[in-house]
Parts: sequence; structure tokens; C-alpha cells
Amino acid sequence: MSLSKAAACSRCPMKAGEACKTVAACLPCGYGFVLLTGVGSVALNMYFASRVMKARKEYGVEYPTMYSATEQKFNCIQRGHQNYLEQQPQFLFLLLAGGLGCPRAATIGGCVYLAGRLLYFHGYATGDPSKRMRGAVGYFGFFTLVFATVALAVANIKLCCKVTPALK
Repeated sequence: MSLSKAAACSRCPMKAGEACKTVAACLPCGYGFVLLTGVGSVALNMYFASRVMKARKEYGVEYPTMYSATEQKFNCIQRGHQNYLEQQPQFLFLLLAGGLGCPRAATIGGCVYLAGRLLYFHGYATGDPSKRMRGAVGYFGFFTLVFATVALAVANIKLCCKVTPALK
């Protein structure tokens, strides 16, 4: 089954115009690191979830109760995980899309973002919500991903306008 035609690329093992035989052959060189960064985000989510489960036992907060009326530290741990879940879809979109055009930048940006999320969670988990701001370093990674995705979009639009003048 032919997936797409390969573009001319000095790093690509296929010749220009040759049909891709596998999905892996159609991805840019280094995209595997982008995918592993995405797997890292799943592992981080599992770690945060385990911390919430441990805190539920420690502070006696039973399911399905999301937050405790009396245990501030539990609420901070739960909120740190919940905030991660709220941000994960946009992170994964930017990581996977931006990685198609700039796999190295996306991998580095994704790792910086995830390190920031870990600092955010650990700061929040102290029970002092102001300590979550330690994770602000992750925004450097996040904006790297935004830039990589926008760069890919602009490059694609320019390419399409050259190929199809009607799009101008």
C-alpha cells in the first residue's frame, strides 16, 4: 500500500517521487525522538496519577470525590495532576505537528516543557500553590513547540502557493 510520494531529501533513503513503503520511511529523520518525547508525556501522566492515588489513601479522600473540603495538600496534588491533563492535548498537538518540520527543536522543546511540568507538579504538591511557579521554565519549551508548528504551517502554505498559484 503506497502511503505517499517521497520528496527530494538528502537524508531520506528513498529517491524523490518513490512511494513510501512504510509510515516510518515517510517521517522526517529524527521524528522517532519526537514520538519518544510523546511517550515520555504519557509516563509523566502515569507518575502524576500514582501520586494522586497515594495521596487519596494518605488523606482518606475516597472516589469519586475530586477535592477534599479539609485537606489542602491533597487538593494541591490533585490540582497539579488535573492541570497537566488540561494542558496535555495542546502539548501533544504542538509536539507532533511541529516535529514534522523541526524534529530536533520539537524534541528539545518537548523535553524542556515536560521538565517544567514536573517542577510545576512537585512545587504544587508541597501544599503551597505559589511554589508551582517553579515550573514556568516549561514555557520556553512550549513556545518552542508553537514556533516549530507555525514554521511548518508557513512553509507548507508557501510551498502550496508555488505549486498551486490559485491559492495565492
